Amino acid sequence: MYVEPLTTERLILIPMTHEQVRSVMIGEEIPHQETSIEKDPHWPRKDTMDILPVADQILESQEHPSGFEIWMIVKRDTQTVIGDIGFHGPPDNKGTVEIGYGLVDTEHNQGLGSEALKALMDWALQQPEVKTISATCKLDNIPSRRILEKNQMKEVARNTELISYERKK
Repeated sequence: MYVEPLTTERLILIPMTHEQVRSVMIGEEIPHQETSIEKDPHWPRKDTMDILPVADQILESQEHPSGFEIWMIVKRDTQTVIGDIGFHGPPDNKGTVEIGYGLVDTEHNQGLGSEALKALMDWALQQPEVKTISATCKLDNIPSRRILEKNQMKEVARNTELISYERKK
């Protein structure tokens, strides 16, 4: 199954192919068929570089991304990758997927994280096998907590470091 990019008012979310993941991992240009996209000088972030090897292994055995891997967040007006968003894998046996995201620092406080999260959560909730979307956030990460709460994520647990959120279908 081919997963189409998602378009919002200001963003395009593009599911990364195996070739794109490999290119980013080794610091090359991002191959893309439809348009020419550039990387923000601060992307990929360290968190992204940490998850790319996992995405590489998953995508290596797939003809196309399933949508439950990593997506690039691209600003429509500049065609620049400013962050990434994605899932920690396909739905588990209860239909739960965990979502995570991050933007380059220069794009914070503009509503772009919330816009990207809404688009990908809407996509996920349309998938028949998805029943619940979960996320974890550091207790002291107030901006990220606001983004999750703005997108109807409800707190379900917390400890001294993390808050767990969920949104049911």
